[in-house]
Amino acid sequence: MPGMSGAELQARVAAMGKRVKVLFISGYAPHDIFGKGVLETGAPFLQKPFRKDDLARAVREALEG
Repeated sequence: MPGMSGAELQARVAAMGKRVKVLFISGYAPHDIFGKGVLETGAPFLQKPFRKDDLARAVREALEG
């Protein structure tokens, strides 16, 4: 996403008082995403590549969580 990260977009939407469910998707390894502070630990995350059933599960978990 040019110009900002997904985490920045989520923060901007939250600052507008909006409550949205998110699922972060990246080709980077989780230790790079969480270990370097790109996302907070425990944020809904799905690593590329993934199968359709993995995406369905991750979306369900993000919506329920």
